[in-house]
Amino acid sequence: MCAALVGDLQWLMESCELGEDMKNHQLKCLTGKEDDLNDFVSTSDVVVMMTDQVPHAVRRRVLSVASVNSVPVYMRHSCGALLLESCLHHAAA
Repeated sequence: MCAALVGDLQWLMESCELGEDMKNHQLKCLTGKEDDLNDFVSTSDVVVMMTDQVPHAVRRRVLSVASVNSVPVYMRHSCGALLLESCLHHAAA
């Protein structure tokens, strides 16, 4: 499964030990400033968006692209490794 993580989550990927569930997924970390955000979202199986990390305009753009491409979106206000792992576990089920 390919998951797009929208929000500045690179720190999480670098500093936390990823659980076995997360190692089975291809994760794309996006800050929301990418020019090709639409391509990343439309080719993902699921989007996890940290709403405290992205501007409203980016949030609307991601939701619009995900809706058109029938990509499920999990929106959370803040993030930790356990919350991210939980979102990916629910998406895979």
